[in-house]
Amino acid sequence: VNTLSETYGSKYIKVISKGSVSAFIVNTENDKKFRYGDILKPAGWKAPARNASRGNVLDGSYDINWTGACYL
Repeated sequence: VNTLSETYGSKYIKVISKGSVSAFIVNTENDKKFRYGDILKPAGWKAPARNASRGNVLDGSYDINWTGACYL
């Protein structure tokens, strides 16, 4: 059974699957580079990679297949 959980921080929502971070979602409207709802790839357990957004959960601009989010 694949379960997802989330942890809410002041800047990001951390999405956790099977004990690993699968994504970060921007949870602030005050980010200089990304929009509210942007999906970011994890750089590690505590922080996202801030090079590019992988999509946005609010406008649906992302693709998902059986391996997860389709990156860049």
